Amino acid sequence: MSNTTQSIASFIINGYYIASTLALPAIYNCWVFLILECLHVVWWLACWADLAAWASAYSSAYDITTLSLPKACYFDADFEMVCEDAKKHKNAIAAAAGIGALLW
Repeated sequence: MSNTTQSIASFIINGYYIASTLALPAIYNCWVFLILECLHVVWWLACWADLAAWASAYSSAYDITTLSLPKACYFDADFEMVCEDAKKHKNAIAAAAGIGALLW
């Protein structure tokens, strides 16, 4: 499951919980909420594992001769190409995976 799908599922699950407890208590079912929360945890773990695998894949992107990562290029708001060191991206992804591990 992609991170976008995970975030949409989070909004649906939390929306159901908020709507069923505050606005429409007649539609609240504890078993439905328990199943949705279990699925939510499984999806979260899958996304976190995918992020950790993505962060570890950057370690194989090192160039053997220079021990540096390639440049990461993107277009900014003015459609000008901006190239940055991909090590910043690797560190950000690794930090996000580490924070996810701490949250678990």
